[in-house]
Amino acid sequence: MNFEVTLETGKEDLHSGLFGGVAPNATEELGKILGSLTEFTGRKNGFVPGSNLYENRRTLESTVEVTGFVSGYTDIGFKNSIPCKATAKINVRSVPNGNPKKLVMEVKKFILSKAPKYAKISFVDGESAQGIVLNLNNKFAKRAKQILKEVYSEESIIKNGGGTLPIADTFKRVLKIPQVMVPLADENCGAHSASEFISLKAVEKGLVFSSRFFGK
Repeated sequence: MNFEVTLETGKEDLHSGLFGGVAPNATEELGKILGSLTEFTGRKNGFVPGSNLYENRRTLESTVEVTGFVSGYTDIGFKNSIPCKATAKINVRSVPNGNPKKLVMEVKKFILSKAPKYAKISFVDGESAQGIVLNLNNKFAKRAKQILKEVYSEESIIKNGGGTLPIADTFKRVLKIPQVMVPLADENCGAHSASEFISLKAVEKGLVFSSRFFGK
């Protein structure tokens, strides 16, 4: 689930020379709250301290991440004023069979508990999707694994992943048919970054796999 949180300390920005050190700064106040999210999660990027870095922390545990932050003057040059408003984008990922809406409510409660009394806090919800675990005990998964071995000349690795395809949950609930997810790009593809890519080698092998899997 995604949501935005906005913190307001007043109706307008204030001159930093006349009010600096006295008037509350929305950027600083929201920044402190976001920094304290590690108290909520127990540690950065996960809710179970001391667990395995890859298998649990990266794939099986709920996470809360700040994915964007806007406040004050951000254009060229400087505007020496104290921001009265700050907004952050929050991404919350729940575990399969968990309740993402309940988890988001808990995160919001934590944020409200950390906000100063003189600040106004508001939330705007974004899109959401339920995490799932696929059952790979079916003929399609076995066929995919065999073809991958033929194309890549090595055994495929079956593992949990932190990626989300919202439609997968819909297929599971509505169509109730087996699903197979085969990531054909490298994990170092820079997913969601400005330099995201897929190598030509991955494209070529992906095309071979797809043609064989969907062919007769």
